Amino acid sequence: VKKGTSPLELTIDSLENKMGLTIGTPTSNDGIIIVEDTSSESTITVGSVWFKPDSQDCYKNDTVTTEILVNSGEQLVACYGIDIAYDTNVIDYVSIEAGTEGFVSAVNPTAGKLITSGFDAVGKGPGDSLHLLTVKWIAVGEGTSQLEMTINDLSDDMLFPIGTPTSNDGIIIVEDTLSDSTIGSVWFQPDSQNCTVNDTVSTEVRMNSGEQLVSAYGIEVAYDTSVIKYDTTIAGTDGFIAAINPLPGNLIIDGFDAAGKGPGNSLHLLTIKWIAVDTGASQLDMTVNDLTDELSVPIGTPTAHDGIINVTSGGIEENGTSVKVISVPYFHSGINIKYNIEEKERVKVEIHNILGQRLAKLKDGTSPSGKYNLTWNGQPGIYFVRVEIGNKVYRKKALIIR
Repeated sequence: VKKGTSPLELTIDSLENKMGLTIGTPTSNDGIIIVEDTSSESTITVGSVWFKPDSQDCYKNDTVTTEILVNSGEQLVACYGIDIAYDTNVIDYVSIEAGTEGFVSAVNPTAGKLITSGFDAVGKGPGDSLHLLTVKWIAVGEGTSQLEMTINDLSDDMLFPIGTPTSNDGIIIVEDTLSDSTIGSVWFQPDSQNCTVNDTVSTEVRMNSGEQLVSAYGIEVAYDTSVIKYDTTIAGTDGFIAAINPLPGNLIIDGFDAAGKGPGNSLHLLTIKWIAVDTGASQLDMTVNDLTDELSVPIGTPTAHDGIINVTSGGIEENGTSVKVISVPYFHSGINIKYNIEEKERVKVEIHNILGQRLAKLKDGTSPSGKYNLTWNGQPGIYFVRVEIGNKVYRKKALIIR
C-alpha cells in the first residue's frame, strides 16, 4: 500500500501436539517485505544515478558489492559528487573503486556516510548505463540498511548539468543465520538473487553439520535452462568435490573426504556460478541424496532448502533483451539495431549525430509483439541510436569506420 519496509515480526504463543505437550522449543523467525514505489526501469531518465543491484540479501560477515550506474544520455560525465548514507549497525564501508566507465578523485568514509567525488577533464561515456563506481560493504549486524544516495554534482566536460540529477536509493538486508538451523540442513546463500541478462551469479551451498564432520555428500540442483545456464563449481572454504555431472537442467555433484571437514553450523561446502541467459525466474531445486560423517553416520536429518534467481532484461541497459545495437564496421559500414517487444507497442527508432541532429527515422509506428532487426548504412563517424518502445527510451553510441 505504500513505499517502505515492513518487518513481519512473528511471536509463537503456543505450539502443542494433540496430547497438549509443547513441541520442541518454539522458535520464531521474522520476515520482511520491501515495497518500492515504481520499478527502477520506469524511473531511469537522463541524470539518473542508481545502485545495481538495488536490493541485496546477505548474512552477517558477508562482503557485498554494489555498482553505481548513471544515465548521461548523450553527454559525457566529467564531474560528480555523491553521498551515501547507511546504517553502521547493519553494514560498514570497505572500499570503493572506479567502474569500467568511471573515475575517483576523493573519498571520505565518515561513520554512516560515504562521501565521494570525481573529476575527469576529458569525460567518460556517453551512455544510458555507465558503470561509474563499485562500492564494497561488509555485513556487521542483523537488520536492514537503506543506501540513501544524494547527488551533489553531475556535469559534463563543459560543466553543464547532465539532465536532472536524480538519485535512486538501494537497500541491503542482513540476516543473522539461516532461519532453519536444523542439523543436516543444506541451503543456498543467498537464497534469492536478482540480476540482468548476461550477468554471472554466484551461489554458495552451505550446511549445518552440528558437531559432526562432513565426509560424504550427494547433491542435485535442478534449474530452468531457458533462464540460466551452469558455468562452474568450486569447493568452498570448508568443502571438497569428487565428481560433477552438469546435465542440462540438472547439476549433480558428489564429494568425499575420508578425514572430513567441519564441524559447524554454516559450513561453506560449494560455490556454484551461473550465467543469466534470458528474462524470467529459475528455481534452484535442491535434492540431498547423501550427507554422512567420517564414520558413514547420517548427519542429522538431511534437508534441502531451495533458492531462486530472478533475471530481468535490465531495461536501463542497452545490451538487455529489449534493445541491442551493434556496430558492423567491417561489413559495408553499417549499424544493426535489434529489439524485442513482448506486446503491441508504439516503436520509434532514430539515428542522431553527435550534435543531436536527427539523420534518419527507421521506424515510427505500432508493432505487434516479436523480434525485429533494422540496419542503417552511413558514412564513417560517431552516431547515437535512439529507440523508443512505449514509454521507455534506450540510447546507444555506435561507431562506423572503414
